[in-house]
Amino acid sequence: MYGVVTRNADEVEMEPFDLGFYEVKDVTGRAAAPLPNAVNMVSCFGDNAAASENPDLVPVDGRGEPATRDRDYFDWAYICPTHPEYRDGLLEIIEDCAAENDDVRLDDVGFPREGFCRCDRCERLFAESDRERWADWRADVITEFVADAAELVPGRLLLTLYPD
Repeated sequence: MYGVVTRNADEVEMEPFDLGFYEVKDVTGRAAAPLPNAVNMVSCFGDNAAASENPDLVPVDGRGEPATRDRDYFDWAYICPTHPEYRDGLLEIIEDCAAENDDVRLDDVGFPREGFCRCDRCERLFAESDRERWADWRADVITEFVADAAELVPGRLLLTLYPD
């Protein structure tokens, strides 16, 4: 089986691909209406436009350095996965995608890198959690988001996984 990821609606059924993944929300922040003939794809916590419009959304490291594309190792700007309004907005997009096609693919689901995010909200949420290790708490945050998304998707919930 071969699939193609595209932001062009006319390419989702392109030969020789068996499956078309359509970028409904990509890391630039560009949004499009979901398609019924594609697995709609949402770049969750990568969003250059949102980060530019509201720097408070951007994860920071222990020194307060933001996870944006103008820094080494970042190809796009990230959004803190604990930001409640942003998460709610993502879940609305995912629900809209699932209304068009039962299957949905999530991309960029996670914190940007080790050491992020150390914003005041994350520090507080970690302190209030029952976790002793930062990595375990971060895993809980992402697991909870994916579980919330899965409840909205009647078909397969697919995830892009990166080795880092």
